[in-house]
Amino acid sequence: MVNPMAQLHQTREPRFVEQPLATNGTETLAPRRKRIGLDLDDTVAHVKELARQHVNKEFGTDLQFSDIRIARLEENITGVTITEADMKRIFALVWSEMDRISLLDPKIPEMLQRIHQHYDITIATASDADDETLLRFLQKNKVPFDEIVHVHSSKEKLGATPHVDIYVDDYHKIAEDAAKIGKIAILIKQPWNKMFRKRGEEHHFPHLIPTRMEHLEDALRLAEALRI
Repeated sequence: MVNPMAQLHQTREPRFVEQPLATNGTETLAPRRKRIGLDLDDTVAHVKELARQHVNKEFGTDLQFSDIRIARLEENITGVTITEADMKRIFALVWSEMDRISLLDPKIPEMLQRIHQHYDITIATASDADDETLLRFLQKNKVPFDEIVHVHSSKEKLGATPHVDIYVDDYHKIAEDAAKIGKIAILIKQPWNKMFRKRGEEHHFPHLIPTRMEHLEDALRLAEALRI
């Protein structure tokens, strides 16, 4: 169940306030709970597949989901000019049809309820949905969370969530950049991060989990086992 006190931030420097235990001046403050930063599009919610369908219909292309080798959908298509503005419009259209968007796994609410026993949960997303739609999607699908950090682009995600300890994402750049600053990063397996293993061999990222998790459930089990 969604926490009614959960916060939604759109600023680049989200407010984060720890709530200490009441003390009489002698007790020590309770330690901060560790926090998982969970991406939304294509980590929790099936979004890119619907965007692919819209692109094929609008531009007459024949892109298959398994052929998406680059995270930016338009960069997988040749012979047709599709701009970044086109893609933002299409992803916004996908989210306007929210009822068509499904969870990657119907067990996600149950998984997150379990992980919430050990970690606070931040939904960290650069989704093209508006805030109201994001909240409705999470509530409709009973996805538990403590806050949503909604940024304008993926480049802002890490700077907006310095309080996150473990990142779970489908975008290899987020996982790699998180690992560079000493965060634990777990990558969810998708066609567009297939080259991750090769990159991991070329660069030393000691905090990057050295494989792609087949399913979000695997990633959350790993995070639960880590208990950092």
